[in-house]
Amino acid sequence: MGFVLQATYDVNACAQSCNARAYDNTSGPCIYFNIWQAVVNGTPSAVTCSMVCFKLLLPIQYLTKFK
Repeated sequence: MGFVLQATYDVNACAQSCNARAYDNTSGPCIYFNIWQAVVNGTPSAVTCSMVCFKLLLPIQYLTKFK
């Protein structure tokens, strides 16, 4: 569904981004997220909040029910 970059490793901010994400007719609402921070040569770098949508988790035969 998408991702946002964050200034710090903040689970609550990532959850708020997921909850505030606009409903997408192609993929549905954000239902959960993953947050991770890249470490390059031992130095913490970018923090990414990646969001997963509802429709991407469903088997293909169920997708027509959520149009």
